[in-house]
This record gives sequence, C-alpha cells and structure tokens, in this order.
Amino acid sequence: MRRTFGAAARGAKLPAGFWPYDLRHSRITLWAEAGHSVALIQAAAGHRSAQATLRHYIHVNAAATRVLFAPGDPVDRAGRAATA
Repeated sequence: MRRTFGAAARGAKLPAGFWPYDLRHSRITLWAEAGHSVALIQAAAGHRSAQATLRHYIHVNAAATRVLFAPGDPVDRAGRAATA
C-alpha cells in the first residue's frame, strides 16, 4: 500500500510524507469546520469518546479566527461587547 499510495501522492504533487492518515484527518477536520456535530463526527471516525474527537480533530482555524475577530467586530477577543 505504501508504494501505491506514495506513487499516487507524487503523481498528485502532494507534499513529501503525505499519507492516508492525512486524508482521514483532513476529511474529519473539514466535517468539523462545516459545522457537523461532534457526535456525528465521533461515530464516523469510530472514536470511543467525543473527547478523543475533540482532542484530535477539532482545532481553532487561524483563518476563521481572523474573520471572526475582524477589525470593527462588535465583540472583542475576550468576548466583551465593544463600547462606543
């Protein structure tokens, strides 16, 4: 499998060291970013607990954070409403 996947990854110009686990991780992370429930992702991933799913796949996305806290956002980074 390594040889076959390695050849396919090179053909697709994926970064060196890219493996099937990376595809799994990407898919599960995209599900989380799309707003699917942790329980649904947990079941699909085959995790025994929601904590495992949260620990390994639910990350703070830096780009999403920049959008969430864009200049002029009425709520600051500490979650307080801005005062005028």
